[in-house]
Amino acid sequence: LEKRGLSNYALGRHDEAIKDFDKILAINSQNSYIFGVRGGTKFSKGRLNEAISDFIEALRLNPNNEFAKAQLA
Repeated sequence: LEKRGLSNYALGRHDEAIKDFDKILAINSQNSYIFGVRGGTKFSKGRLNEAISDFIEALRLNPNNEFAKAQLA
């Protein structure tokens, strides 16, 4: 699912990517990386408040998540 989600994102299929990331997080809600990339995908769609929430959760789970830190800077 992770590779498919990342591929969907790269191909501009952001809605499909978000669905893939949602499925991953339903299985493992402690995955900081996926919260970060889902946040980035939501940001690309203009869903800013949701993106910020995902970045914050990514950092809560892993304070060293550099991608999430950069997105909130």
